[in-house]
Amino acid sequence: MLQNLLGRLIAEDHQWFYKINAVWTAGWLDQIMPVITDLHKEWWFSLVLAPLILIIWIYKGRLHAVGIALCCLLAFAIADAASYRLIKPHVQRERPSFTLQNVQLRTNEHSGFSFPSNHAANMFAIATVLSFFALRWKRTFFGLAALIAYSRVYVGVHFPLDVIGGAILGIISGKLALEISFKFVKPWRRKKYF
Repeated sequence: MLQNLLGRLIAEDHQWFYKINAVWTAGWLDQIMPVITDLHKEWWFSLVLAPLILIIWIYKGRLHAVGIALCCLLAFAIADAASYRLIKPHVQRERPSFTLQNVQLRTNEHSGFSFPSNHAANMFAIATVLSFFALRWKRTFFGLAALIAYSRVYVGVHFPLDVIGGAILGIISGKLALEISFKFVKPWRRKKYF
């Protein structure tokens, strides 16, 4: 019974993968999604956007910006370590290009296991932390995290369940990072800064 349920779940996951990767596509998306999927590798993001955001935060949040950045870093570290060091080695799910035929690979082929998606886990962890401090930007933060997660399926390196699992792990990691931070910085509790 459990094997049948798991088999149906995996079959559905494969069907959704093909829809996102091969059916719901467009030429302009083929150009944009590889950039979105590896946004952190783009020179303009690293050299222009990230420092600009940090400057704005320091200006608006002053000393709190450093604490928020450290909390984001902690959330990222928890999500990344849990995904890469704990879950992936035990689940050992192969990536779509190794298990399926006709995968439209729109980025470099990735080695390593597929479940959960580190990109999704990391981005949802950061979105969870940022949303706590900037509630009115919550939709933007989670929207960007969801877009990056979706792009991982679109470019062919993850299954939908990989990014869903990564998103759940990321939200848990973000909440855990906030709780750890609250233990050391009491004034943060229930206080919004932006």
